[in-house]
Amino acid sequence: MKTEELKARLKEVLHFSTFTEAETSLRVIHALYEDCRATRDGEGMTLCRQRILDAKKRALLIARNPKVAPRKRDQKKEMHLWFSLWLENADTFFVWLDLRKNTRAFQELSKSEESNA
Repeated sequence: MKTEELKARLKEVLHFSTFTEAETSLRVIHALYEDCRATRDGEGMTLCRQRILDAKKRALLIARNPKVAPRKRDQKKEMHLWFSLWLENADTFFVWLDLRKNTRAFQELSKSEESNA
């Protein structure tokens, strides 16, 4: 994939208003990242990582904003964790995510997300 095409794709794919959107975005970006890795496209891999880093920063800004409802701030803290962990170890992230989604803490966060919808 050409650099400009990848940049456009990365720009359109990242959404994290909900946990479902965040997970979907991470899965799509991870697939793009893997494609870049398979073709030894270091620049493409960097672009994928940068997009997740941007999301991580944005999630943290929202999580720290006192004007945002506490439940939404907690959800953004969780998403910040997701983005951080993907950046640290993309290869095992989705195994961790599947386990995380089965925890009581996550289930409470996702319930509060449903009630905010």
